[in-house]
Order: sequence, then C-alpha cells, then structure tokens
Amino acid sequence: MAERLEKTAQANGWRDRASDLKQAWGKAFDSSEADNERTYICGLYPTWVVSDKVTFQKKLADRREMSHDDGDRVKDKPLWTYFNVAEAHQWLALGQPDKAWNDLRWFWDNQASPGLFTWWEGSGEENTFHRWEQARGRHTLRRIIGPPLRCCCFSSTYSLISTSPAANRRSSSAQASRRSGST
Repeated sequence: MAERLEKTAQANGWRDRASDLKQAWGKAFDSSEADNERTYICGLYPTWVVSDKVTFQKKLADRREMSHDDGDRVKDKPLWTYFNVAEAHQWLALGQPDKAWNDLRWFWDNQASPGLFTWWEGSGEENTFHRWEQARGRHTLRRIIGPPLRCCCFSSTYSLISTSPAANRRSSSAQASRRSGST
C-alpha cells in the first residue's frame, strides 16, 4: 500500500519487517513452538509466512494422522471447530482439496442442530462482552425444543424454538404483551 502511495522508503521498511517476521516464524517452526495447534491454522492461508512448504505439509500431515481415522474422517469432536476449518484452508493452499472436503463433510454430518449449520465451540469459557444478550428480539420463550447449542459466529448459546404456528403465535402475543407493558 505504501508503494502505491509512492512512499517507497516506508514500503521498503515494511518489506524488511515482513521478511524478519517470516524468518522468525521459520526459526520457531523448527522448535517446540511448532507443537502449538495455532501454528497450523495460518501458516499458509492467510499469512503466507511458511517458507518451507514440504516441512509444513509433513507436520500438518502428522497432526492429521493423530486426529483422523483410517478413512480420513475426524475421530473425535474437536473442541475448537474453527481450528479444523482453518487447517482445511491450509490443505487447499497445499493443493489437496480432498482433505478439506473430508473435514467439511464431517462437520456437515455432525452439526449441533442439523440443517442450521451451527456447531459447538469451546468448553464453557466465553469470549464475549455479553452485548448480544441485549440484542433486539432476544426473549425468554416457553416452547423450547432440543438442547442448547452454540453458534460459532457469536460464541453464544441458543436453543431452538418450536416451529409450530400455534406456539409461535402464542410466543408473539406474549412478546407483544411484554413490550406494551401488559401481562
């Protein structure tokens, strides 16, 4: 961007810093830092910080052997679903879309609420400012079906409401009464 703005000195400075960062990442990748699962979610896409694709692919494949069965399907329900999806991006960047598709199919087959494309996330800790709780339309409903589920987009817990027209009319009437102040 700096180069486009004809700020050549700044552009060269940023390139030098990027090169230093890439070298530091490569050095850390040859250490115990490579054991951190976050290393494998961004090495290629979106950072393009990997210099040695062959070694990166080997270590990514070793990780995959531990988490996938002989049919190349996820063995156990992962704690952080977005890590698996991010690793699927790495397989795409490595020219192996079949591995990415296997993971996506597994997630589609193992939705928290089939058909709503929602998945679990974490083990109870929340990364939220709790502002979603005041979002318009959030109400306590009487007709709940199914277990609470996590929407990975908002890191929040939701439950499915009944799709019965009669239940929805009752719920809408109750909400309107609460808004108007009557009981």
